[in-house]
Amino acid sequence: MFDGEQTRRLSVREFRQIAGRAGRRGYDTAGDVVCQAPAHVIENKQLAGKAAGDVKKQRKIAFKKPPDRGYVHWDEATFKRLIDSPPEALQSQFRIDHGILLSLLERPPDVVPRSYRALIRLISYSHERDVIKARLRRRGKELFKALRMAEVVHLRPSPSGKASQVVINEDLQRDFSLHQSLSLYLVEALRVLDPDAPSYALDMLSFVEAILENPGAVLEAQTRKARDAAFQRLKAEGAEYDQRMAELDKVSYPKPNAELIYSTFNDYAAHHPWLGTENIRPKSVVRDMYEQYLSFNDYIKEYGLARAEGVLLRYLSDAYKTLVQTVPDPMWNDELIDVAGYLRSALQRVDASLLEEWERMLDSDAAAPSEESTRVHDLARDPRMLRSRIRAELHILVKALAARDYEEAADCVRGDVAEPWTPERLEQALAPFFASYERLVADHRARQTQWTLIDPGEPRTWRVRQVLLDPQDDNFWYLEGRVDLREDTPDGPLIELLAIAK
Repeated sequence: MFDGEQTRRLSVREFRQIAGRAGRRGYDTAGDVVCQAPAHVIENKQLAGKAAGDVKKQRKIAFKKPPDRGYVHWDEATFKRLIDSPPEALQSQFRIDHGILLSLLERPPDVVPRSYRALIRLISYSHERDVIKARLRRRGKELFKALRMAEVVHLRPSPSGKASQVVINEDLQRDFSLHQSLSLYLVEALRVLDPDAPSYALDMLSFVEAILENPGAVLEAQTRKARDAAFQRLKAEGAEYDQRMAELDKVSYPKPNAELIYSTFNDYAAHHPWLGTENIRPKSVVRDMYEQYLSFNDYIKEYGLARAEGVLLRYLSDAYKTLVQTVPDPMWNDELIDVAGYLRSALQRVDASLLEEWERMLDSDAAAPSEESTRVHDLARDPRMLRSRIRAELHILVKALAARDYEEAADCVRGDVAEPWTPERLEQALAPFFASYERLVADHRARQTQWTLIDPGEPRTWRVRQVLLDPQDDNFWYLEGRVDLREDTPDGPLIELLAIAK
């Protein structure tokens, strides 16, 4: 579609609105909007034009066919019909969910109206028909009851005694959010997990991923890789072709804890009829990355996602925000803190500015951005996130050193110091280690909490130490560093590496 000199594709609705306005104003609609024919029709006319007057060439023309999938035919008659028909009326799409309701309940006391009355007024101001407004008020009542059942909010008698006050659960984090459509299910379902189970943090991560939208391109790549591995296994076992095909049809992307997730969701749906068509979607993307401890770029290479980097980045961002804002504080443990730190570090290395802006918006006490200052989230006032970032950066550094990728390792520590660690300096410092041991252990054992020491020093400074594991379990070597937040949170890595010693 062409609109003036700017070329862009218009939807049918946009075209109808433009054509309708032009017709009402007495304009020549054919002169205002030029509709380009389908691509195959244009090519066929070009081929016919080249063969004009030559019968033999006309017989040999191989006319193009329309695309097999997703094609909807249009021609001049189609657009004349759109021009002559009246414009479509805009339909209100107003909806309410737990996120909207919680935002209204969290309004400051000086904002009027607040609490549940604010929701009633919001519904009354919407452009829905009266019958839809009544339905929305009933849904709002059901959502409010669900929040009380989940102990997200509770009622407290007001000082005047006239009406009860709605109070947010004080055990929840300051930035608690329910903006995913199934966030409340997540809050309730996480209670079935055993905090003492070894896989508690990873199982919790599976529940978080189950309420997110499916990243189609990533899941297709996971399925493709799983089927290739299954095909090679079946072929090595000597399975017949028909048997191999039947088994491959059963292979899909990984779905950890699928049975538990489906059963808890069915129980939840039975008591919350307002869910409608909402459904749960078990999958493993963040968990898969964390278990393999792959960086963003490594994961792209692992599954061949070069053309779907944006899909993966958006999914990781949604997963991180949901994990940080929706999982209640009392349910966090050290390993889940490590997962959050790892995920944040992976995102920071891809798009630090977007992540830091989101964190700055969460920090209600942060200064507003100006020419003099663009202060971001103050980690010194968030011990949990500070600890997770330190541990994640140390583990990524150890992984790079184990792979002897010294350029990557140099990027994992602060470079704005008096004596920065260059790749050559890192290689020289680790040469005695690799002379004594064949490799540096960087698997899940290296990420256990006992190998990382974080001690506070002077105000807003911390001393950190990461033990380097070796195959012989001597574990004499360590990384020594510090974190200094006295001026501000650095844009890049937090850790200033001081020494590699034993």
